[in-house]
Parts: sequence; C-alpha cells; structure tokens
Amino acid sequence: MSTRPSKPATAAALARHLGLSRWTVSRVLNGHPGVLPATVERVQQAMEELGYQPNALARGLRGGKTGTIGICFQEIESPILVRKSTILQNLLREQGRHTLIELTDGNPGLEERIVGHFLSMRVDGIVLIGSRLSEEDPSLRHAREQGTPVVWIDPEKARVERRVTLDRAYSMKLALEHLYGLGHRRFVNLGIDPTDANGSVKFQGLKRTCSRLGLDWERDFSHFYVEGWQQHDYAFGERLAGVFAASAPSATAAVVLNDRVAIGLMHRLRRKGWDFPKNLSIVSYDNNDMAAYACPPLTTIDQRVESMMEAAVEMLDALVEGGEAAAALKPRSVRPTLVERESTAQA
Repeated sequence: MSTRPSKPATAAALARHLGLSRWTVSRVLNGHPGVLPATVERVQQAMEELGYQPNALARGLRGGKTGTIGICFQEIESPILVRKSTILQNLLREQGRHTLIELTDGNPGLEERIVGHFLSMRVDGIVLIGSRLSEEDPSLRHAREQGTPVVWIDPEKARVERRVTLDRAYSMKLALEHLYGLGHRRFVNLGIDPTDANGSVKFQGLKRTCSRLGLDWERDFSHFYVEGWQQHDYAFGERLAGVFAASAPSATAAVVLNDRVAIGLMHRLRRKGWDFPKNLSIVSYDNNDMAAYACPPLTTIDQRVESMMEAAVEMLDALVEGGEAAAALKPRSVRPTLVERESTAQA
C-alpha cells in the first residue's frame, strides 16, 4: 500500500521536508526573484504533491501580499451590480487573486464596518462599487494610513483620483439625440430621480442636450417618479406606468431608468391598450440580458461593464505595485453606447 507524506502545516515544515532553508522556501512562495529555477520547480512540485496551501493571512501579517482583494457593493437584486461584481471577480481570478465579497444593503455604516474587516484581513486592495462613503470616513482614512489601496467604481460621494465612473451625462445625450433624430419632440423621464447621485448627473445631461437641440426643458420634458420605492424593478415600473398613464400624457418618447423598470412599465400599459413603439418610443438603461428578449426588444444604454471593470483592475494593479504608475493615476471615465432595437421608431 502506498503512503503519502503528511501535509505540512507551515512553510517551515515544507522547508524541512525538502531539506531547504525556510528563507529559500519563503522566497519561492512570495514570488521573489533570485531563486534558481530548479529550486522553484522543486518547491512547487512538493506543494502539489503534498497539497500544501500557503496561509495568505499569516503572510499578510508578516507584511507580505495575501493575494486577496476585498470587493464591496450594495445589493444582489440589481442585475447590473451583479454583472459588475462577477466580471470584476473573474478578471482578478485570471490574475491568480482571490476575492472577499461583501454586500452593504445600501447602509453606509455597514459599509464602513466591512472596509474595516477587509483591512483586518490584510487584503492587498479594496474595490468599492457604488459606495456611499466619503474618503474622509474613518475606515478609508485607516486604509490610507495602512497603505492599502482603494479603487472606487461609480462612487456616490467621493471625488477621489482613484475612481472609474460611467459618463451618465453622455448616456442621456445618446438617448435624447436618438429620439430627437426619429422626429420626437415631446419627452418624458420615467423613474430617474434628480435627487439621487447618478440621477442628478443624468438630469444635467438631459438639460444640456435639450438646450443644444433647441428644446424647452419645461415645455418639452415631463417627469415621473414614485417616492419611497426601495427596488427599481418590474413592480416599480408597473407602479410608475399607472401614475404616468393617469396624467393624460402628451409625450411620444420616454427615457426610462433601467431595463427592468421599462419591462414592468410596458407590461402594465400594454394591458391598457398601449402599443410599443407606436404609442411611446422607449430608451431604457443597462442593456441587461432581458433587454433583448423584451416585447418589443429594448433600445437601451449599454454601460460597457467589461471596459469599466478592466479599467478598475488596471488601476488597482498600478496601486498595488506602487511607483511611477501609481503616482500618475487619474480618474477614468467610460463612455456608454446606445444599442438600437425595436422599442423606438419614427414619431
């Protein structure tokens, strides 16, 4: 019967098993140069044969890199946030990194504690998606003091250098110019809240585009939003449709908060006899999978999530490595695209 050596619990035990110095084994485990290729191969082969896994946390406590990145985002009900976190995790995994993922439920206090937890785990870096924190919050100050880099993706408050954002003002330019080009002159905003951080940027884009096209903001644009609704989902769209239809609307074209809201809205209005895009042309937002299968398929804004996450990982890499590349970092803004489908037509 074959016997397998017992699994070494520490790098020191692995070194004894191989008859090497602990220093040599440590340099191999941490990827340091200056070790003979034959020695590196020998250590790696022994690790595979024995099933040895380095203790990342212990390595971090000794001042080394743990190979772990903390990712924090608000909730999993939003398909676009799930896409962002999934793509980000895959990109980091391709680099051989592991991730700790936490949800905040939109609670800044919880987000603050989560950042503190990441720091206690000695992560190599932190990515905050849609964060409601400020860079002056205690946990973020602690991250700076500890030298742990933080990359912000679409932060609601922070205007830090180390951020990647979607150009939402430009997205509204794309939407409105598309509808205007189809001959529409009466528009409605369905679901975009001007008091929300992202919504206010969209409003700025709509206003600027209205002015440039010679439209009157007060006369040519109406707005509907349902207060107190927690999830911007299909049910929100249905509720919004009821409020909109009751107003005897004159708009022939709509810019809608997101794909799910647009689908819920069309579902409710179709039961009232509306036809799309005959009665209302719609441009929605996010280009999630369901947009292509809606009835009709939705013309929508694509956030170019892959490009955003790639930019965030490039920024994180520069910060983790340090040096001139980190010092030269500037905020990155990604421009979305318009995907034309069948929910928009000539006025």
